[in-house]
Amino acid sequence: MRLFSQCSYVVLTAALLLTGACAGPNEAGREGGKNVFVFDPSEFNRDTFSKPTVIPDSITICYNKSGTTAAKIANMAVKECAKYNKTAKFEDQSLLVCPLFTPVGAIYRCVAN
Repeated sequence: MRLFSQCSYVVLTAALLLTGACAGPNEAGREGGKNVFVFDPSEFNRDTFSKPTVIPDSITICYNKSGTTAAKIANMAVKECAKYNKTAKFEDQSLLVCPLFTPVGAIYRCVAN
């Protein structure tokens, strides 16, 4: 019985440590927002690694509502579309695209100037 109690304690401690490590916010983004980034679905696709960048029609900014402000998200979208000489225009929000810890996706259309 005592061995079971010690094993339970070890498993519970490990689970709490892993959960705590995954749940902590990071300082991503140069604008000072936490957990804000531009979502790229083909980022880890090795087939597109050496090919030139495709000019996007839209971009998705993934974020956590408690970690940033709307102004920082809009600023990041403006900067990202400006890389391609386009203007960012807010289109929609989605909960289906982004990862679990940054579940909200702000979708911006990049339109020609």
